[in-house]
Amino acid sequence: MHLSILLITSTLLAATAPAATQNAANTEVQVKKSRSGYCHYTSSEYFAKTYRFEAFPTLAACMNSGGKIPPGPTEDYGKDTKVKFSSSMICHNESSEWFQQTKNYVKMNSIKECLAQGGRLPLGHKGNQEQHKD
Repeated sequence: MHLSILLITSTLLAATAPAATQNAANTEVQVKKSRSGYCHYTSSEYFAKTYRFEAFPTLAACMNSGGKIPPGPTEDYGKDTKVKFSSSMICHNESSEWFQQTKNYVKMNSIKECLAQGGRLPLGHKGNQEQHKD
């Protein structure tokens, strides 16, 4: 009898341990791929609301796994956007000719942050990626 109670207790503890470990790890997650396949970055309005997800270190890694950028951010979401990480993984800042036309994006604070997430500069962009710090 005592053995069966011990087995049940240890089984319950083992079953709940991964959830506790995952919750502790969530504090360091940069990108969450939701069950619907959207890659939510920390700047996403849905990042904190996404509880069932696969974690990724970068947006590019999430997208390379089959994830996608959430569609059409709200107007308020993009109000203070400095850099857009587009669905084609291109980093557009306000000086880019495609900045205003880019509607499906993740907002970033700098080109450096966007490049660190696996983005790239637009083709024909003058200068190299190492020179862009903001």
